[in-house]
Amino acid sequence: LQMTLAAEALGAIVMYRSMLRVEGGPARAAYSSVFHSVSAFCNAGFSLYGDSLARFRGDPTVMLTVSVLIIMGGLGYAVVALILAAGWDRTLMLKDRLHSGLSRLLRTVGGKGLPFLRARPVVRRPWGLHARLVVGATATLLIFGALWFYWVEYDKSMAGMPLGRRCCPP
Repeated sequence: LQMTLAAEALGAIVMYRSMLRVEGGPARAAYSSVFHSVSAFCNAGFSLYGDSLARFRGDPTVMLTVSVLIIMGGLGYAVVALILAAGWDRTLMLKDRLHSGLSRLLRTVGGKGLPFLRARPVVRRPWGLHARLVVGATATLLIFGALWFYWVEYDKSMAGMPLGRRCCPP
């Protein structure tokens, strides 16, 4: 529940400025950003606008935020927690390497090093079958879906567009 609320709240905060440009006032923009953040995280597909979110197609803030929320919601709490834990483990590992290198450098210069900075053992958390299947299926669907859409729409809706606009519309 905490991850869900945190992701939805962060998504609403990020989208607020973009919604403020479209909506009439701050209260309406706040409602719209919260609504679309919750809708995206739950993969509901609901929108307050008749054109869905097409009016934001040139706004990378809204498009990326909605995309990340949809993917996070689809992965689920257990998998997102494993991914975040793996990122945290890597951060600690890099910090420990930096500290041990700095301590070694100070010892070679003639100092005593930094005895209060001791390297912690890195705990590797193995991913279970569920996490590997979910991440693999999500990556496969995203990559092949994007490639298929690009191939099918190359001469139709994207005809005449330069490559940069075909991949990342304004």
